[in-house]
Amino acid sequence: SWDVWAALGVSYLEHGRFTAAQKALARALEIHHAVDSAGNNAVHIHERYGHVLFLLGDLDAAVASFQTALERAPAYVLALVGLAQCHLHRGRKYCADGRDSASAGEYCAAAQALQRASCVLVNGATALPATDDDSVDDLSFYGNDTDTSNSLMSSSSGAVALVVAKMHGDICCSAASLPARAFRYKASRAAGGIESAFRFQLDFVRRGRVSVSYTHL
Repeated sequence: SWDVWAALGVSYLEHGRFTAAQKALARALEIHHAVDSAGNNAVHIHERYGHVLFLLGDLDAAVASFQTALERAPAYVLALVGLAQCHLHRGRKYCADGRDSASAGEYCAAAQALQRASCVLVNGATALPATDDDSVDDLSFYGNDTDTSNSLMSSSSGAVALVVAKMHGDICCSAASLPARAFRYKASRAAGGIESAFRFQLDFVRRGRVSVSYTHL
């Protein structure tokens, strides 16, 4: 049955057998779709499948899998974090190819996904911001105060909060290498994002928190 294949795929993933995990999870989704075309109970499988595809380097397919999970569960934090990870790495790839505007777009998409994850962690699913908000081009979504960082660090999902903080810093550092013209808005907004991200991460360091990565969740 699909749940057996899903469990097998997750086990392969945990043991670093990514190709085997991809095949098993793909089979699980295939069987599940045959019995439940709406896929309402397959959100976790889509998220894990996206994670495996990311680890295998298939960023486009990984994004599609995470987005499928989020269509069914918009407040699924792990899928939001996974989506942000894909956009971050795709942005770095575009940057290396000299595609500055495309790279900036990916970094901003990553920041938006993390903003949504932060809102869920701090305030619950009902606090999700609109996906078409122009603020997606503003990397400084943590603002200039420490209220968000304090709330996020005190949330029940401490490990996920650490990943969000770490990845936001990574996004802003990567975006700092792009020229201001690559962004639709003023360069100061990106610069503000870098400053707030560093301050946010420093709060974690001062409180003795150890950074982890999405792979460890």
